[in-house]
Amino acid sequence: MRTAFHEQLDSLTEMLSNMCGLAGLAMDRATQALLQADLAMAEQVFTDHDQLAHMQTSAEEAAFRLLALQSPVAGDLRIVVGSLRNAANARPPTPRR
Repeated sequence: MRTAFHEQLDSLTEMLSNMCGLAGLAMDRATQALLQADLAMAEQVFTDHDQLAHMQTSAEEAAFRLLALQSPVAGDLRIVVGSLRNAANARPPTPRR
């Protein structure tokens, strides 16, 4: 049973890592779109935003599911709660179109 918990915890960690990567890529695209006046790249930033928002919701749901169903303690609890905080802080602001 703890094996499944640790697999779910690893999945949550990977999800947050992917969110960080996409956020960095979106920042780079936004900068390049601005500097190059590239409308297509700017549109991609909006797509990235939508994907980040979806990933953020999925990460929060996964963390809450772990809390509710697995009752983590000590270090595992800190990881799950930290993941929740990271996901909440990753909520991207809505870009202006």
